[in-house]
Amino acid sequence: MAIDPKTSPPPPQAPANPPMLNDLLRRLLEPSASLPAAQRPQARLLSGLLLILSLFFALTLSILGLRDPGQTLLLVVPLLLSGLAYGL
Repeated sequence: MAIDPKTSPPPPQAPANPPMLNDLLRRLLEPSASLPAAQRPQARLLSGLLLILSLFFALTLSILGLRDPGQTLLLVVPLLLSGLAYGL
């Protein structure tokens, strides 16, 4: 019995990232349109590094907050400041 390639199912593909996650990453990493094309790769790299450092900082503060819940305010203020710095 021969397999007809027209009726065979397509090969399984790896699951794609959800479109919402792709849009979020693109908005966080893509530099402004006013930036010259020669500086765009460097700006994209730097914004990616800043995002990774901010996530690492947030994870570290979360772990420290779990260890000592009484210091919540001292942990939230640096987290907000790092978010503000990323936004600027």
